[in-house]
Amino acid sequence: MDPHKEAWKHVSAELYGSVCEVARRVPWGFKQDRRDIENQTVDTFLSEKRSWGTVVLHILAGEGEHVGRVLGVIDNAYERCVKLVILEHTPGHADWEKSKTVLHEKIRAIVDHVKLKEPGASVYNWGRNMIISTTTLAPLTIPLSDSYYEENIGVRYVGKNDHGCDKEALVYTHTSEDPISDDIIEQIEGDTVWWVAGGGLCFEAIHKRRSGKNHIIDSTLAQLLYVRHMMGGAEKKIESLVSLSGVSSRANGYNLPPWRNVFAAVDWSSIVGKIEGMYHIPLDRLDVAGDVVYVSSVHRRHWASVAKKNAIISSFAPRNRPTLLLVER
Repeated sequence: MDPHKEAWKHVSAELYGSVCEVARRVPWGFKQDRRDIENQTVDTFLSEKRSWGTVVLHILAGEGEHVGRVLGVIDNAYERCVKLVILEHTPGHADWEKSKTVLHEKIRAIVDHVKLKEPGASVYNWGRNMIISTTTLAPLTIPLSDSYYEENIGVRYVGKNDHGCDKEALVYTHTSEDPISDDIIEQIEGDTVWWVAGGGLCFEAIHKRRSGKNHIIDSTLAQLLYVRHMMGGAEKKIESLVSLSGVSSRANGYNLPPWRNVFAAVDWSSIVGKIEGMYHIPLDRLDVAGDVVYVSSVHRRHWASVAKKNAIISSFAPRNRPTLLLVER
């Protein structure tokens, strides 16, 4: 396949929303393939403050841009986009054997820099070229693209008549579950735990944990975006993905027993650093073993397979009372 067409095939699958492509010279890159892409030089990009759905860095290091300057462009782009896609040549490929600019140390520096910000960033190559791809919402990592967004953003499992949720955004803002007991928290100390975000009960427990890894999952993209919104620091980016205006103020009026607003009560500054990552994964697709999985009050049929390899914390039965279930044999 023609190298440009092959690169475009991979890059186009990563794009979300408005796109700015940054290159060492213009016109250059993929504007010929998608007319609404804005093509900018490094200097032009760094001189502006516009926000974008996606920023694509088009082979900056491989075309000779100093790696320190590339890292500066990454930092700038990170603040201005929701999705960052870095296209580079693959060091070691036969096409670049004699190149003085396509170097392993350059790519290592770029990957390390991105991974420091976004541990969930993906890195892959298809021979002569490679992509470093990530959202800029750590600790939340999602495979964001136009198709992914259209498929998932409208999915909800609550309605306007359900309790504990915002009637407009249709996300859970409250939990009806009792706090997870100190005894259970002590029993899972040091373990890796996968927590369903749901109505936020898990964040009380994470606050109390002294050791062990914590991963947040949910089957609903909007719920994860609400959790990330409540963590702070990315409100503008989150609002570009889902409308959450007024959810927090409306949630203050929903505090009727047994419902509690954990999201508003916890100290997020003491919690965010304890979270390894947040992922858009349904319970029945969680592929882990030897860990602990908190399933909230989700029906057993959605986590029966997970219970065969992991301990479970469930509030399904008895209802709203978190119970630790050992691995089934």
